[in-house]
Amino acid sequence: EWSRVALGHLYEVSGQLDKAQGYYAQALAMRPNYAYALAGLARVAAAHKDYATAIKNLNLARATVKDYAFTDELVDVYRLNNQPEEAEKMARESVEMLADAAKQANDNEELGHYTDRELAYAYLKTNELDKALEHAKIEYARRPDNIDVNEPLAWVYYKRGDFPDALKYMTVARRTNSQNPVLLCRAGLILTKTGKVAEGQALITKALETAPYLNPEVEAEGKKMLASR
Repeated sequence: EWSRVALGHLYEVSGQLDKAQGYYAQALAMRPNYAYALAGLARVAAAHKDYATAIKNLNLARATVKDYAFTDELVDVYRLNNQPEEAEKMARESVEMLADAAKQANDNEELGHYTDRELAYAYLKTNELDKALEHAKIEYARRPDNIDVNEPLAWVYYKRGDFPDALKYMTVARRTNSQNPVLLCRAGLILTKTGKVAEGQALITKALETAPYLNPEVEAEGKKMLASR
């Protein structure tokens, strides 16, 4: 059912929530309690502002598979549902899971999967900007040309108010002309802050029209930036 969920996610990212929901539901019917289908349905529910269902499904997914992503997604949903204490608890747990995985990977190179990129994002959610930068740089040192590594580094610099550096790394992250709405919105925010207002606003608008629900924090920043212009 992995491929069905992957297809659902493609529809989710392109703003076609009904189709995404259909594929996630099919996957769950074929494989009951499949964690990644549950998480997909949770994201669709959250996009429709049905936070109770989203929280329930993400907790079911967490109980089935140990994957930091479910914990990380719960941070956003708890925040949206005005449960800051639960959100903070999940954010801390997410950092602990990733830090543990990062240590294991550093101790044993044969594992082959580093989590510094994910850890950089996780530290942003706990507002630990120095640690976020440290881990974004560690991952960048491994794969400096990788677009998925340049994006978090750009975003960490943006969060730190260092907009010229943010633009430098975001330019590399956008090299393949990816239309991922979260990437576009982040790029738009960075461009706006570096004086490229028209281009920046156009990207933010496009991202928010396509799939604003993909990243609640980026969505909120995008809306705020557009409202202030």
